[in-house]
Amino acid sequence: MIAGETEMLLNEEYDDFIFGNKEKRAARKKARQEKRALRRNAPKRIERRKRRKDTLQKIGQAVTDLGGATAIGGAVDTLLNTSDPIQGQPTVNTPSDYAVGIGAKEPEDQKKGKSTTTLILYGVIGILVVGGVGTLIYQSQKNKYISIQKN
Repeated sequence: MIAGETEMLLNEEYDDFIFGNKEKRAARKKARQEKRALRRNAPKRIERRKRRKDTLQKIGQAVTDLGGATAIGGAVDTLLNTSDPIQGQPTVNTPSDYAVGIGAKEPEDQKKGKSTTTLILYGVIGILVVGGVGTLIYQSQKNKYISIQKN
């Protein structure tokens, strides 16, 4: 390297230009910290923090008095989840048209969806419609790009 190229890098003013002055930077940092300390120690903020802390302590004490989070969760589950009916033999006092059983019974006369023949028929019709539409689009595009050549 040529000696003159690196000479300017040794200059202290060039470092201040690139990196900033350390004393100025420290002074700005100290000013920011003082402002932050003033904001944090403002009487309004201190009162707000105290109220928030007191409220959370009261809520925590109430939860503890109720038996903790487990007891509260159990109570919520009890309220939200409906219990399954007890299954067993009907008692003597049970009406004759009332029955308790495990599993649901479907009426036998009720049809269970579409038959296989119907599905195959729908499939064939769908393929014919898609083929017809495709053919129409192909023909219309083919007629669009007819080129006439000169002799």
